[in-house]
Amino acid sequence: MTRNNKVLQLSILLVCAIVVIVVIGPFKKDQPRLSDENTHEQAIASVPEESIGSEEVQQSSGGAISLEQVKELLMKQGINDELYWEALSYEEVELDGDDEPEVVAAIDGGSHLGAFFIFNKTSSGDYSLIFDKSWKVASLNFGAPIEVAEKKLLQVVEMTGGSGVSVQIAHLLEIQNGEVIEAWQGTLKDMNAMFGGNYYVVAGSFQIVNDIMYAWETRSELEDDTVTVKGKPTTTVKMYTYNGTQFIEQK
Repeated sequence: MTRNNKVLQLSILLVCAIVVIVVIGPFKKDQPRLSDENTHEQAIASVPEESIGSEEVQQSSGGAISLEQVKELLMKQGINDELYWEALSYEEVELDGDDEPEVVAAIDGGSHLGAFFIFNKTSSGDYSLIFDKSWKVASLNFGAPIEVAEKKLLQVVEMTGGSGVSVQIAHLLEIQNGEVIEAWQGTLKDMNAMFGGNYYVVAGSFQIVNDIMYAWETRSELEDDTVTVKGKPTTTVKMYTYNGTQFIEQK
């Protein structure tokens, strides 16, 4: 190849390079640069709408009931006061062995005032009121159920009393066929300081062994300071057998 031909080829290549720079350069300059936000939006847009929809359903399809739903259930019972909502608490608890948790709700109305509700979840997914008592309950954390004769009982502690009186009562409850049955109730505490010279306190408890309940109460007379025990405490013990529904005292 002659020297003139080489010079000619180099000239042609140089011209082509200049054309590419002139034509393509401005085009690239005009293209918007993707920010992180645009990149994120494009990434979301690239997901099919069906996938986004199914993900949202999964996040909102949990079985737990909300506080607003509990309020609606109570409003159907005629309770509609902001003061009640401030003192409202609730829990979902499996009580009847059907793998559908019941809703227990409580309203703390004061020192010895309150309300206690149990709502049963039906096969249609609705909640039906099956228990309604004017109880101030000590807690909605009922702990492990009490097992007797292959059944599970729920222990609810009611707190009641008045001026100079403080009482705690244990209630053993069971749900049978959508109905709450009270199997037993007994005194855990009875403190009476209403009349001077006649103060006393009763402490009680129970234990179930081989489906037989042993329940006892110890009573102590108190001095006027409501603390010092006067005389000797007396204890009484009662024995109960379970008939499949209730505990029956043996005499």
